Amino acid sequence: MTPEEEKEYVDLLLEFRDVFAWNYSEMPGLDPRVAVHNLSVKRGTKPVKQTQRRFRPELIPLIENEINRLIEAGFIREVKYPTWISSIVPVRKKNGQIRVCVDFRDLNEACPKDDFPLPITELTVDATTGHETLSFLDGSSGYNQIRMAPEDEELTAFRTPNGIYCYKVMPFGLKNAGATYQRAMQRIFDDMLHKNVECYVDDLVVKSKKREDHIQDLRKVFQRLRRYQLKMNPLKCAFGVTSGKFLGFIVHQRGIEVDRSKIDAIVNMPEPRNIHELKSLQGKLAYIRRFISNLAGRCQPFSRLMKKGVPFEWDESCRNAFTSIKMYLMNPPVLAAPISGKPLILYISAQERSVGALLAQENDEGKENALYYLSRMMTSNELNYSPIEKLCLALIFVIQKLKHYFQAHTIRLISKSNPIKYVMAKPVLSDRLARWYLQFQQFEIIYVPAKAVKGQILADFLADHPLPAEWELTDELPDEEVFMVESPWSMYFNGAAHRDGAGAGIIFHTPEADILPYSFTLTRRCSNNVAEYQALILGLETAVDMKQLHLRVYGDSKLVVNQLLGVYDVKKPELIPYYKYARQLMGYLGDVTIEHIPRNFNQQADSLARVASMITLPSHRNQISICQSWVIPPMFDEDDDEDPKKRVDIRRRAPRFIYYKGTLYRRSFDGVFLRCLGEDKAMQAMEEAHSGICGAHQSGPKLHFHIKRMGYYWPTMVKDCIDFARRCQACQFHGNFIRQPLEPLHPTVASWPFDAWGLDIVGPLPKSSGGHIFILAATDYFSKWAEAVPLREVKKENVVDFIRSHIIYRYGVPRYIITDNGKPFCNVAMNKLCEKFHFKQYNSSMYYAAANGLAEAFNKSLCNLLKKIVDKSKRDWHLRIGEALWVYRTTFRTPTQATPYALVYGVEAVLPLECQIPSLRIAIQEGLSGEDNVRLRLEELEALDEKRLEAQQRIECYQARLSKAFNKHVRPRSFQIGELVLAVRKPIILTHGGQRKFTPKWDGPYVVREVYTNGSYKLVAEDGLRVGPINGKYLKRYYA
Repeated sequence: MTPEEEKEYVDLLLEFRDVFAWNYSEMPGLDPRVAVHNLSVKRGTKPVKQTQRRFRPELIPLIENEINRLIEAGFIREVKYPTWISSIVPVRKKNGQIRVCVDFRDLNEACPKDDFPLPITELTVDATTGHETLSFLDGSSGYNQIRMAPEDEELTAFRTPNGIYCYKVMPFGLKNAGATYQRAMQRIFDDMLHKNVECYVDDLVVKSKKREDHIQDLRKVFQRLRRYQLKMNPLKCAFGVTSGKFLGFIVHQRGIEVDRSKIDAIVNMPEPRNIHELKSLQGKLAYIRRFISNLAGRCQPFSRLMKKGVPFEWDESCRNAFTSIKMYLMNPPVLAAPISGKPLILYISAQERSVGALLAQENDEGKENALYYLSRMMTSNELNYSPIEKLCLALIFVIQKLKHYFQAHTIRLISKSNPIKYVMAKPVLSDRLARWYLQFQQFEIIYVPAKAVKGQILADFLADHPLPAEWELTDELPDEEVFMVESPWSMYFNGAAHRDGAGAGIIFHTPEADILPYSFTLTRRCSNNVAEYQALILGLETAVDMKQLHLRVYGDSKLVVNQLLGVYDVKKPELIPYYKYARQLMGYLGDVTIEHIPRNFNQQADSLARVASMITLPSHRNQISICQSWVIPPMFDEDDDEDPKKRVDIRRRAPRFIYYKGTLYRRSFDGVFLRCLGEDKAMQAMEEAHSGICGAHQSGPKLHFHIKRMGYYWPTMVKDCIDFARRCQACQFHGNFIRQPLEPLHPTVASWPFDAWGLDIVGPLPKSSGGHIFILAATDYFSKWAEAVPLREVKKENVVDFIRSHIIYRYGVPRYIITDNGKPFCNVAMNKLCEKFHFKQYNSSMYYAAANGLAEAFNKSLCNLLKKIVDKSKRDWHLRIGEALWVYRTTFRTPTQATPYALVYGVEAVLPLECQIPSLRIAIQEGLSGEDNVRLRLEELEALDEKRLEAQQRIECYQARLSKAFNKHVRPRSFQIGELVLAVRKPIILTHGGQRKFTPKWDGPYVVREVYTNGSYKLVAEDGLRVGPINGKYLKRYYA
């Protein structure tokens, strides 16, 4: 660095000296608008208070000093009565002081995992190379610069010898702390990332292609740090250098090197004395495996020591291998980072028991530089593969490990034979080859005959000395905390079996927060364990079809999960085939973990598995545009005028097609050749197969299967068949009635007696001796108190007089009443009554009894009582209504756990039996004076409010149980104003002529004119006639 450059850097640092913190008092904390840390403790988790730990007397003053320092810094505060309490673990620093660490294990278990994606380590390191000037910055107590959410502060409480404190800032050791910090950094440097800034949690690199631009790049970064009050540690920063340490590697313009401290840790390491020290050695080697040529061969003597039951004996071969590794690390290679826009060269080789690969790239001078070494041993099943299949296995192994490189570059494949051509040339593909083929076609892989002998020799050498299968390579840094670098998909599965059938439900959660639900009906009856296995297998097969090889699987079946983890043995013969197939699928996918979760964390998959239950999920339809004329003229090798991207796209699609005698055919996975159809022919095929001479008006999926079975294909045939069947007029008007409710239950809520009444008319009944045919009944939604009168005919005057005389004049003005849409209830007289007494009238939807459920329930109870107490002629029922009401009012009601009489008057009614055989309360009252009786009655009235509040709570619990049972069967669907719908023909729409078997079940179309919040709709016919309100249960969408 020249003196002039040095002065520029000093001036810049002095200008922005406020972005550095030398002590805690200079750290005001990150702007809360950028990030705060939330714990989001799972609901229902029982708080844990860890027991107090004892410390040596000489440690207590040091702990107190550290606590006082944290209080002065504003990091912690004292707290009283916390629900969670953790213990501290004092750790002595190199300078003799104490660092107070908190054991947050119990709290972390209660917090869900934050799957915010952290940068991929390899790509981040690669992006840092090739720059002339670099600056390395490190956050000053980075985690402590982010505040805790105020509502979560007390959850971090910890016990010390002199009190209980909680954190005001995000401490180290909390689950998801790294994800919170990374989220904050990406918000701060969003527009700079991958341009002139690279960031991994609190490690920051500022990079510049040209040295003269670096001062300005640093200035922009400092300005951003100042704006958000993020402070750096000046003792851990380096500015204007050509190389530096980043994520455990030394990065510079030429490439990537291993950090010397990592090498010294291995070189200075004594020989392992037990299995734990050997694992520590393997962990250190695994982290730098990318740099070590023939690492597997050098470590092969260690493999036998890793087997279970083998005694640990460090013999001469192990000693020689350890020495060989140390000697190699004395002069490790320098790996290059891939150059954007240039193809990568992949050498693969397959030997008798192993596969190996080397990824390389030519630099600007034409020299080949190594990027990555890979090798592994084959499993016992893979040893049976043919030589060409082993080459395919080698390619699949590299794709799985280095998928991020394949996505960004063209790959030139060099090997002894072309594995891709072998797969494409097979007329019928097995399951394994079909899965491999699906992975091959994702990327642009071009086979090149072997010319670079040196690279091929290296690949063969790696394959001859592979990594044993017992040694699982890991991405863990041996001395640093590292987070998952690529978020996997999550799969939740559940199977349900009962007497009437079985089902399976699967939910996929992607890292982009997309939700993919799947539901399957199992045609054969089976046990619940078999249903769980089938749900898991269907999910794994779906993951294979989607080419998602990195998967986390969650299920609530302890038996299935523990059997697959090897904890439980598979004893039942009927489960063995499912177990073996599930293990096979997990082997296909590669990186799969399975974990048991409680049932309440798996409710969505459980709902799908129960078939009748549906859940509301966001619908995201990604439509891929396909050119209208998707069959293009034949192309030959000499046609070089085409766009390179178009050639690549055609190359990917072409292997499945055959051009024979002027006709294009597509080969299906079962080897059958399907004739490709254009738009006109496809429409003709759908019309004939669906509604032609042999058409059975099948549904969309069946129509697609029928056409495919006849031997035809076009790219959008599944979607086209579904749309065609959906728009068929005959299918729409004769379709089955949709019985699942479309809306959750909306129970009527009344908070006090006589607040809301439900009115309904019962009848016509057998004519009484007084000429009565109908009963007009009203029921209070809170107390269940009922009123009823017999009527000879139902007129609006009768209804108005009943409401005025039997409800308003007796019990006061209600807040609202609920009636149906009959003319006696919907008229001008009723409107005037509502306006006069200032209450509202709500109308239930047509022919939907549940909308006024309490009134319907009382009607049923009243009729049951009357038919049991009338005489043989059954003509005196009008005289028995008062007796029936008396019985109903004094009977215990389930929703309130009380009688209507007690909720209205505060005391139970005196029944005739109590007068014939005096009960206890009658005997007590007879012995009381008039004054005592008055006092007793006042006490009963004082307790009435409390009794009504208890009844209100019971009603809410009862309604919650009803809603839970009802909502399991909800199939959500809704209609918007202006949409076309069909309505059920009976009983909603009156039809003309006799009802016969061939009469359509639906009528319409109608236009939706109004939408109500309770799931009802008002419709308009083509002639302008208004219909409704109609409950959405009786409607379905019309497709023109």
